[in-house]
Amino acid sequence: MKIIGIMVLKNEELWLKNVIENVIEFCDKLIILDNKSDDMTWEIIRKMQNQSSKIFSHKIKSMAESHSYISGYAGTNTWVFGVDGDELYDPIGLKKLKKELNSGKYNQIWNIKGNVLHCISIDRTKKFGIGYLAPPSRSITKLYNFRIINKWDKCPERLHSGQLIFSDTYTNKTLKIKNKLDWDESHFRCLHLCFIKRSNIFMNKSRLNPAEIMISKKHFLFRLFKKFRLDVINRTIIRVIGSTYKKNNYSCGDLQKKLINQFIS
Repeated sequence: MKIIGIMVLKNEELWLKNVIENVIEFCDKLIILDNKSDDMTWEIIRKMQNQSSKIFSHKIKSMAESHSYISGYAGTNTWVFGVDGDELYDPIGLKKLKKELNSGKYNQIWNIKGNVLHCISIDRTKKFGIGYLAPPSRSITKLYNFRIINKWDKCPERLHSGQLIFSDTYTNKTLKIKNKLDWDESHFRCLHLCFIKRSNIFMNKSRLNPAEIMISKKHFLFRLFKKFRLDVINRTIIRVIGSTYKKNNYSCGDLQKKLINQFIS
């Protein structure tokens, strides 16, 4: 069994080193794709690659290219782990999860949903984070069992929608660790830095990731104005719809304060 990590990045310089360090031991191979970053993201990727033989980096021109790097693993004894530049995982918890995956404990499971803290602030000195927990907010973890599928392609971005065909002997089962264990008990935990600044070239703390932009482009208002090639209006529509999506999905329930010393290097 192998674990293949895949990251798709654009302008993630501030937290990227920590993000990679937290998942590198969990992965047998880490594919990092840079989609036209303007900050120091690519330089950080290349430096990290020089330090680890597990890392394979590529530049891509569009998000549609990203899924092709993992679609060939369909039908093999592989777990594919999607990581974004705004996702800090608990490396100690991932060690326990890797043992469980290697034991075959989850061979019949299609994907695993972990616990998430959608952060609005992080104190690196005192090592605590404040944010909204999943549940009740939405989990954004992406860990898929490719051994139980025959095919997954035509994705607009890696591990999002597309054409998915399961093998005859398996069904689409999701293990929701987030519903079985509380944050403090869970070994599959992620700090989602969705409301925190991630690049020096952006003034605002919160910005959309590629998946949120993709969701916004499916909205009827974007499709309506796209016909008229009104780029300024289209960009505004994406920002408004994407921000609404983030608020509705990532800020449910009460604000929580959690110790995050295991996450911060």
